[in-house]
Amino acid sequence: MTPYILLAMLVLLSILASVFYKRASLTLNHQTAPIFTPLWVLLGTIVAFPFYGELLLTGLEDLKQYVFILFLCILKGVFMWWGVLKNQNLIEKSLSASSFIFPLSLGLIAIFNSFLGEDLAVKEWIAVLGLCVIAFSFFMYGHMRELSFHGKGLFIKLVMLTIILAVIDQIILTHTNWFLLLILSNMTMLVTGLVASRCFNIWKAAFLNIGSVLAGGTFAVSEMLKFYLMVSILPMSVVLSAQASTIPIVLVLSALIWGERGWKEQALWGLLSMGFLLLLFL
Repeated sequence: MTPYILLAMLVLLSILASVFYKRASLTLNHQTAPIFTPLWVLLGTIVAFPFYGELLLTGLEDLKQYVFILFLCILKGVFMWWGVLKNQNLIEKSLSASSFIFPLSLGLIAIFNSFLGEDLAVKEWIAVLGLCVIAFSFFMYGHMRELSFHGKGLFIKLVMLTIILAVIDQIILTHTNWFLLLILSNMTMLVTGLVASRCFNIWKAAFLNIGSVLAGGTFAVSEMLKFYLMVSILPMSVVLSAQASTIPIVLVLSALIWGERGWKEQALWGLLSMGFLLLLFL
């Protein structure tokens, strides 16, 4: 199977995951998502263990040398629990708004990094500033303007959380590997979700409901496939560009299926954000 077939599969799985999470936000208690998401990711790590098991062993050795890694992985897992829970709240109101978290976060991360000494080329400055302008415009004139004050505040909080998680990832990955990070953070997220919900019906829905299986399963497969492509086959910029290409499609689907503004308007927002993301990646 050629790398670009796998890349096309990643694009399809990413789109399906967005659709299934939207459906789950409308039909399931939002507390199910922080349970079924890490559950399926952990099942994915079990499947991948024959190929990446050595990374777990070396990661455990890293923990002995850098004890703070364990604390950061646990902290990330708790943050992820809160982020997935609140993102379901946002998705229920606007899948379009949720789709803009990724572009705006990347633009802000690049700007923050520039203040920390990272030099950005002219085209990269155009990209990050363009992303921020598009996101602000969507905030003022796109589907996000229809959200309540609480919904808009939730979007801002999730953007800031995404930036914090990126910083945590950067610190952890300079001292250990992605496989250990994936396992520890998702184990923490799963335990936190189970403890926070404390309801058998929520646990049952998270493990057995078909909506949970579809959302968690497609997300987990897309995540494992993304890591496989970035680590073993393709440059990170190519893989992230492929994921960026899903934004216009998800925005159009949100208009056609759930009535989040007109599809032409949504396509325009999506294409503009994707264009600036590609300028940043390539």
